[in-house]
Amino acid sequence: MSNLKTIAIYLPQYHRVKENDEWWGEGYTEWTAVKQAEKLYEGHEQPRIPLYNNYYDLMKKETMQWQAELAKKYGVYGFCFFHYYFKDGKKILEKPAENLLEWTDINMPFCFSWANASWVRTWSKINGGSMASKFEKYEEGNPILLHQTYGVEKDWKEHFEYLLPFFKDKRYIKIDGKPIFLFHIPEEIDCLEKMVECWRNLAKENDLPGIYLIGVIVNLYQEFSMLDALYAHEPRFSFYDYIRYSDLSKKSICNRYNLYEEVCQWSGKRQYFQNQKIYYGTFAGFDSTPRHGTQGAIIDKVTPEIFEKSFKEICKKSILCDNEFVFVNAWNEWGEGNYLEPDIKNKFAFLEKIKKIMQESTTWSIIPELKNQENNVFFEIIKEREFERDKFKDYYHLLEQWMVILENGISFKEYFKKNNYQNLAIYGFGAIGRHFYNQLTGAFDIRYIIDKSVNISSFGIPFYRPDDQLPKVDVIIVTVINEYKQIYFDLKKEFKGDIVSLSEVIDMIL
Repeated sequence: MSNLKTIAIYLPQYHRVKENDEWWGEGYTEWTAVKQAEKLYEGHEQPRIPLYNNYYDLMKKETMQWQAELAKKYGVYGFCFFHYYFKDGKKILEKPAENLLEWTDINMPFCFSWANASWVRTWSKINGGSMASKFEKYEEGNPILLHQTYGVEKDWKEHFEYLLPFFKDKRYIKIDGKPIFLFHIPEEIDCLEKMVECWRNLAKENDLPGIYLIGVIVNLYQEFSMLDALYAHEPRFSFYDYIRYSDLSKKSICNRYNLYEEVCQWSGKRQYFQNQKIYYGTFAGFDSTPRHGTQGAIIDKVTPEIFEKSFKEICKKSILCDNEFVFVNAWNEWGEGNYLEPDIKNKFAFLEKIKKIMQESTTWSIIPELKNQENNVFFEIIKEREFERDKFKDYYHLLEQWMVILENGISFKEYFKKNNYQNLAIYGFGAIGRHFYNQLTGAFDIRYIIDKSVNISSFGIPFYRPDDQLPKVDVIIVTVINEYKQIYFDLKKEFKGDIVSLSEVIDMIL
């Protein structure tokens, strides 16, 4: 019999704060973007309207009481609040959780996911992204609004001390008495291992049995051995390895367009190759055009029936792995078209699907032998073949787009000019890397090549291995696109310039 519980991701941006007033306009909340959403094509489901025009304010106790009761009624166990904590302990959107700490009579189990990304004015130019680029008022100078840094042990302790009252609240979600805490972008935290060690020690010093740390991952091979578990976040996970346009006619309309059923099928069939415990999740839709306009992404044709099928699959997979929780993204990401809360179109349909599957799951019988399937030799062969398939799929897509650039006489110059790149290095000197070098040589200032296995001294250009001390350049372009994430993480430990994938360069040019 299963005791699986559903946790919904929760956005606390439904109340005014002085920073949002200053940056995005007087009175800005998530509802501002939602109300002003525009249809970008015939059949585009915008704007989204909450049932009974319930444009609520999270500063009101009755709002969170209503959410807690609604979640309980429909089988959502608790919420995972996005937690925003920046340089020097600067916080934003923290009041709903702090109020909940005071409103002890609201039965709302909760935990935190640290959304550890800088807030910036121009989301497309700086890694991390802002909340609402469609509404930004661009100003010259420093585009960073809230700078995400991680500091040293003193800063880690201060952060933990802020979290401690929440961790000790009886409603805070725990595993074996350990409060769970998610890192939304763990790869960005270069001091993660030391921070984790510090927090584990602090937990025990404060009479907690420990702290259960989960890293959000977005590709098949990401691992963080210092953490207790991983969480495969959707749709970020599918965005990483799924095609950008299910319908090429939408290419001029938005930055990304996919079909919900296809993404759910892709997600449901995916195998995971980490040697760590993984929590699974699905999502209730996605359309970020209310926040970002034509620079947003759309996952179209969402229905409660497709959601039900996807949710059922991940629940079965979760039970198979003895997972305590399954995640749904999201409870109330209205600005991303990603919510379980009732709207005028579907009313309570998505919540009803949650309730139905949660009730059914208590009776499911999982064959014990299936739990050992990863030890099966055949399964190892399948893993290897899927890796090679995905690798060649990525390169096929890259070369197809590259041919479009060549056929239309498009130059790489605009990309480098737009990003103020005067010089560069190329990582990877296999077939793709050499073609890229040949196309750029003579027209661009290529300072050196990075490769871990190829000797290219005959090319008359400096050659470095990844673990060498790399000279300063404006950007390193990685041509080994299927290993880009790991390469990025490795290089970022020492290299301070920009590191981009050749896929990203070609996408931006097109």
